[in-house]
Amino acid sequence: MSKSTTSLLCIAFSLCLIGCSPQHVAYHSSADIPYRNTSTGTQMDLIGGDDEDAGQREYAVFTAEDTELVGEGTRSYILLTPASSMGYSFKDANLQRSVPLTRQEASVLTDGLNKALELWDDTQGEGEGRFYEFTHTPEQEIDRVSPNVIEWQSAVKFTASHTPDGASARLLLGDSPSSKLQAVIKLQDREDVEDFRSVLLQAQKALSES
Repeated sequence: MSKSTTSLLCIAFSLCLIGCSPQHVAYHSSADIPYRNTSTGTQMDLIGGDDEDAGQREYAVFTAEDTELVGEGTRSYILLTPASSMGYSFKDANLQRSVPLTRQEASVLTDGLNKALELWDDTQGEGEGRFYEFTHTPEQEIDRVSPNVIEWQSAVKFTASHTPDGASARLLLGDSPSSKLQAVIKLQDREDVEDFRSVLLQAQKALSES
């Protein structure tokens, strides 16, 4: 390579350096802000999958156990999930809308289902009615909207009624700040409520044996 060619290359390189301004990068450290971290492993088991009418349920019931991988500790609970379609499997369960219940909370709901079944056995006269309601609400969804009014956006809400028109029950299910994203499950027959109670009892028994 000649001296003249080398000189031209050096000049071109120098012009490039002069013409290309460095990219500015701003950085503000947030290292002094405290952070909280979690590391959790979960074992989950579908309950009642072998039941004869399991495929007709519009919900799924699991038992679950969380193990904290940072530090020590385990947490066992029952998980209720809406079913994204008529089926009973992990694929059909909408785990993004799942709702955890402790064994004690599930027991309270089971007692409520017993109360609902009592409604089916009663005969209501004209002008009479009996009702039952169970709600399960995360604390961040309980808001005081006025000095005398507290608003609850329940993740689980079971209601039953028996009027002169007959008995029926509904299950509102789904952990969501909007009721539009929750499933409304109709438990029209006594057998539907009995089946829901049965699978909850299976889950409670599985927790007690784990």
